[in-house]
Amino acid sequence: MTEYSIQYGSAIIGYDLAFIPRKTLGITVRPDLTVGVRAPLGTAFEEVEATVKKRAAWILKQQRELVRYLPHLPPRQYVSGESHRYLGRQYRLKVSASPDSEAGVQQTRNTLTAKRFINCSTASCRNDGSGNESWKSSISGEVVDRR
Repeated sequence: MTEYSIQYGSAIIGYDLAFIPRKTLGITVRPDLTVGVRAPLGTAFEEVEATVKKRAAWILKQQRELVRYLPHLPPRQYVSGESHRYLGRQYRLKVSASPDSEAGVQQTRNTLTAKRFINCSTASCRNDGSGNESWKSSISGEVVDRR
């Protein structure tokens, strides 16, 4: 697949183009708002581009419609009670400060408990969740290796 784009008014429509054995040209607007074009083998690129330009209003209409269904994910704050998706399930986060250097994350039935060593005597005392992301990626690697 190769990527191309056309300009329609002030909008730029990007699409990926694949030439496959079929009889008709097909345009697909996917839920992630990307556009796919499948054209018959031997079709001239100018013909494909003309068809995409002809259907540009329809493509933009479909993208506007699909924007309503995109998930709105606010930036993570890593505070207790916040929900996180992990390995296809949703978990509540419970954050607790650990006075000793034993920091880590434990997974229970429906909660992720993060114990963090927090030294608030310095100016950089904040809970940005960077330890949680590294934990997620290391555990994800183990799960993928097991499968």
